[in-house]
Order: sequence, then C-alpha cells, then structure tokens
Amino acid sequence: MIEKKSITIIGAGSWGTALSLHLSKLGYKINLWVYESFLCEEIKETRENSEYLPGFNLPELITPTTSLQKAIENNALIILVVPTAFIRNITKEMAPHLCSNNIVVNASKGIESDTLCLVQNIFAHTIPKTCSFATLSGPTFATEVAKGYPSAIIAASRSNKISNLLKSIFSSPTLKVFTSDDPLGVEIGGALKNVLAITTGI
Repeated sequence: MIEKKSITIIGAGSWGTALSLHLSKLGYKINLWVYESFLCEEIKETRENSEYLPGFNLPELITPTTSLQKAIENNALIILVVPTAFIRNITKEMAPHLCSNNIVVNASKGIESDTLCLVQNIFAHTIPKTCSFATLSGPTFATEVAKGYPSAIIAASRSNKISNLLKSIFSSPTLKVFTSDDPLGVEIGGALKNVLAITTGI
C-alpha cells in the first residue's frame, strides 16, 4: 500500500513533531505540514521546532512545508495531528488533493466543541468516501516518544490490513503498537482520557 517510504504528517505541534522524528529514525521521509510560516522557516534553517518540541534535532528526512498540496502529493499515508477545533477546516482544504488510495489517520484526541462530533464523524463529511480511515491513539507523551522512552499506542481500523500496516510502520524497539478493529472505541477512549485527566487533576 505504501509504495515508497514517504509519509505525510499534518501538524507540527509537539505530537506531530515527535511522530515525525520517530518515523524519520526508522528511515521514513516525512512531509511535515506546518501552519505557521515563521516556524516552517525556523525548522528548515535550524532543524529544530523550538516552539513546540525544543531540544530535538530534526533530521533532513523531515521536509517542512506550509502547502497542504505539497505535503500530501504522492504520499498514500497521511497522519493528521492538529487540534480538533481545526480538523474540519483543514480536512476540507485537504479533500481536493486526496486520492482513492489515501489512508487518513487521526492522531489527535478530542471532540469538536460546537458540534460534539468525533473526528471520524468530521471525516465522514469532509474526506472523500474512497479514502480509508484509521485512528492512532494511546497513553503517550511527545517528549517521551521523541527521546525514545518505552511507549505504546493503538492503531485502529475496521480493516485489519490497514491496522497491521500501521503497526509495521510505527513499531520500533521503543514503541509497541497494538492493533484494534474498533476505531470508534479507541477514539472515544482517547477523547475521554483528556476529560478524566482534567477532572481528576492529573
């Protein structure tokens, strides 16, 4: 399904940058979409995201860009790592550049506040139905994954082929990947985790 070792990551926050760093260490070329022009230039020049994940050198395999089209083109796998509040607008902008072989993976946690929609509900209205959908979630922290500390995530899709593909891509000696055929349940768990953490003061 992934014809070449190149992946798109939409969002250069702490988690998007950490995933980019993790995958680049495994040999993948990363097209990293960065919203802020100044940050995109900074990453190009200094090879560091001082705004969201300071202290980590970003390999040349990571190519930052502010163009969604350039980030997406020629890549089958697209990992979406932006705040839930912005997912609807960003996926609408992405839609014209998507192809039938695209796998769009949600790696964000949360619920759209004004509609109470989960991300896969948003995708149903904004992403072409010919694309495949998956969820990537788990009890992870960006700095720990970036440092290579032992961590674990779940790759969830209704297609076992896709969840196993994600497992094969993300798995490393420090990141254990479990699979699930229940992307809705995994997404709900990830969204509620944030609510429970705030409620309990964690």
